[in-house]
Amino acid sequence: AYEAKKWAFVSDYVRVAVLSQYGGVYLDTDVELFAPLEPFRTQGWLVTPLPANHRTDLPGETPVHFLVRSPRASILYALDGAWMTAAARRAIGSRPLDLVVWDATVERPGDWRIFEHNDLGMVRAMSARLAADGVVRRDTVQVLDHIARTLWRTPVRAPRPFRVARDGMRLTVPVRAGGSTDLPVPGCHPAGF
Repeated sequence: AYEAKKWAFVSDYVRVAVLSQYGGVYLDTDVELFAPLEPFRTQGWLVTPLPANHRTDLPGETPVHFLVRSPRASILYALDGAWMTAAARRAIGSRPLDLVVWDATVERPGDWRIFEHNDLGMVRAMSARLAADGVVRRDTVQVLDHIARTLWRTPVRAPRPFRVARDGMRLTVPVRAGGSTDLPVPGCHPAGF
């Protein structure tokens, strides 16, 4: 990186080397600190970070999923993680979810990535368990995202009750107290995928 004058990569290398040798935490200037897994409020929503099952090599980094709730809607945003931890399931509680965004990196079972990401069978099993608990209902919108193009047959087709995320996707999600809300859903697919 140094010989190629790729200065951003040089600074990344130095940062990791210094943290590895001396410890500590690196933060950009635009970072707002929260205690690990501490719920916070933003624009009328209560955001609860949930522990996620995903390896990280960065000291002090905690992988999380997010439970996002308002009086009218409840969303589980569960990307970049395999399965669901027992602590995350307890935190979700019994209130029904209106939208679930699932990590679905792998389509078929047996791939080594299942220790950090879900395959479709894992998503189906978690969805079925949440449905048995009354947390996922028939009208809960469930979206598959974080799909690895090389680990799914193309074109990607989601089995019911799931939908495949697409860049720029917007969903109309039924919410409590009647009506619906139009929500953007971040997709990870290139155009035309």
